Amino acid sequence: MRREVTASGPGRGHARNFIVDYRRATCDNPRRRLLFQPARRHRVRRISPCNLYFENATAMSSRRNARERVVQALYAFELGGGEESAVINRIIRPGFDDDPTAFAFAESLFLATLDIRDQSEKLIRRHARNWELSRIALVDRLILRMAICELLKFEDIPPKVSINEAIDIAKKYSTANSGRFVNGILDAVVAELVEEGALRKSGRGRVGLESISGTNGAST
Repeated sequence: MRREVTASGPGRGHARNFIVDYRRATCDNPRRRLLFQPARRHRVRRISPCNLYFENATAMSSRRNARERVVQALYAFELGGGEESAVINRIIRPGFDDDPTAFAFAESLFLATLDIRDQSEKLIRRHARNWELSRIALVDRLILRMAICELLKFEDIPPKVSINEAIDIAKKYSTANSGRFVNGILDAVVAELVEEGALRKSGRGRVGLESISGTNGAST
């Protein structure tokens, strides 16, 4: 039973289509997996591990891959429900057989995003002016939830990294204007968290905080 789901959102951009095979998404056979693909395929560039710069680039690439897998898992869970562990095993785990660190990050980000869903939705609703949640593209909402979770629960990730990653993923997987929309919402969320003293970052997560107005005393 295959069905084409069109994600739509604010702006004039045409949403890219996501093909979801519900039979595969809910089947107990682990060889069958959810089909979740952007309209365009991107060629993978091989990176040499010999140079420190490229090693850092590889680590960043692994985190990007992890975030994309998390969005896919959130999408599957939103539409099909089921056990969280089953979604992790079918969608997240297969991409990280040789990268346990990236898998651990993706798994924890997926579960934490689900845990604070209500809190994230309240923040999105408060700053999505003139937009009902039901009118915001599902993919955009999932990306926003994930980014807000990083802001609140991952103290070692700088806010600018979370925001930029969310923007890039939105541009890749959602509508033409999703990047700008996601950027605007997250900027407003960060401003609110700073004002309330709820943006708590430590270590590497403090990088760039000086450029965010009013962060003094808001992070640890």
